[in-house]
Amino acid sequence: NAVIPDWMKDLSSKVATLLQGRQGVPISYPVLRSRFHSSISDYALIQALSASAVLVRGNFVLKSHLMALSAPVANTRDVILLLMIKYGFVQREVLIKAYENAGPDAVVITVSVINSLLDLLARKALNGMEMKLDDDMTFESEFTEIAQLHQLYWEKKEQELGEYVKLYEAQ
Repeated sequence: NAVIPDWMKDLSSKVATLLQGRQGVPISYPVLRSRFHSSISDYALIQALSASAVLVRGNFVLKSHLMALSAPVANTRDVILLLMIKYGFVQREVLIKAYENAGPDAVVITVSVINSLLDLLARKALNGMEMKLDDDMTFESEFTEIAQLHQLYWEKKEQELGEYVKLYEAQ
């Protein structure tokens, strides 16, 4: 097990606090980068960022389990993010119908829960709700290896939550 230096723990904590203050709203890497001194390397900042945030369409969002959400609500947020990654948008009514067919989760994941999650992450678009920030593929091209690690994170999430993605796709 690698020992994490105190300055890195401190940086990770500052990044997490910044993201939590945004209530999980997406943030681009250039905006995040501008909030930290130039003496902090991109590598160190990205490592700290990856501890508390995930890459979605080239921007970062706070990991759902770090938000003050119950497990079913955090999972629903991750399903929304998975759908955003896959399609670039989410159709609110289709998602609501999918969760109405989700068995016991239908009790917890109500229309108002779905609406509040979508309102934090997304804006209205022609074919549904899209991420609040425009896609930014520059991060993925500049930091390919890091982007691939985030892709692995989402592949694991899709294995865990794939049944909900399938419910959405079946509507």
